[in-house]
Amino acid sequence: MRLFLAFAILLCITGGAWLVQGDDFYWPARGDPSLALHLSGTDARMLGAALFVMAGLGAMAVLQARRGRPASRIWQIAYFALAMLATALIGVAIWNGEVVPNPEASAPATR
Repeated sequence: MRLFLAFAILLCITGGAWLVQGDDFYWPARGDPSLALHLSGTDARMLGAALFVMAGLGAMAVLQARRGRPASRIWQIAYFALAMLATALIGVAIWNGEVVPNPEASAPATR
């Protein structure tokens, strides 16, 4: 379990660092790959910040587990507030995104 948690934290940090650069990108639709959610640079930075917050949540969980005793009320409130911040950042980024035709799913050129 510790290996999985460490991997998830590192993945969040790596993905967050990539997204914080702020490049526009297209997130393909799950049901129809010809459509994609276009996320602008600001939206990408919000997703990157959310990944950093989630990495922080993972680190908080690891540190709390090392203590071996129940979490304090203040820790629980801080954890909840950070989880809601990450959720809000993801939600706002997706809300601001625009569904457009996926440029990567275009038909191959005829020869």
